[in-house]
Amino acid sequence: NACSAITLLVSCQGVAVQSQSDLLPHIRKPTALFIHSRPLQLDAEAWETLVSQVQVQLSQHKAFRVLLTPEQQQQRLKASPGLRTDLRLYRTTLILTGISDRALANRLVPGLGVEQFLVFQVEVYPCTEQCQGPEQLLVRFILREPTSGEVVLRTRKNIQLEADDLEIEALKSEIIDLVDEVLSSFEDAYVVPWHQWRYEHLKPSDGRVLRSKLEL
Repeated sequence: NACSAITLLVSCQGVAVQSQSDLLPHIRKPTALFIHSRPLQLDAEAWETLVSQVQVQLSQHKAFRVLLTPEQQQQRLKASPGLRTDLRLYRTTLILTGISDRALANRLVPGLGVEQFLVFQVEVYPCTEQCQGPEQLLVRFILREPTSGEVVLRTRKNIQLEADDLEIEALKSEIIDLVDEVLSSFEDAYVVPWHQWRYEHLKPSDGRVLRSKLEL
């Protein structure tokens, strides 16, 4: 289907949304959650609380059948040291370069028992020439089909931080608010629109995808 290859780009109140036009093949798929390292400007306790809240919110989203946390991934690969090494290398490559290593992914997908990878990133970094403040804050969620390397859905937003925003409590508040905004945009975008379900119901029964079967 040529339409499935089309990528939609939408910007809503500063949150950039990039999505494949047909998300139905990616709904209710078991997914592994990869989390970037904690930004150094945020203390460990606040980061753990934020990550826990994100994991709970995502796991409750109906579009995910299973959301495998980093801890669950390690447990699942406990008896496979080679795959644990592959997972560490894959995560490092993906997080640093944004490139999905297909050879590693093809080994990890069956090992983890998932079909998709979701990356969550929070980063504070120096402003560029286009940014007037001392630092800027980036939050993004990227849902990826690992074996092909294709991005299924991405939401991201970065904001300029002023000097006052870099104080510990102020920065924590900025991060929490931005994560909530970008995550909400991800959840809103990760749906199959009603007109597509209507189209599905017009298909012959042997090729039809039923909402009830997907438990939606």
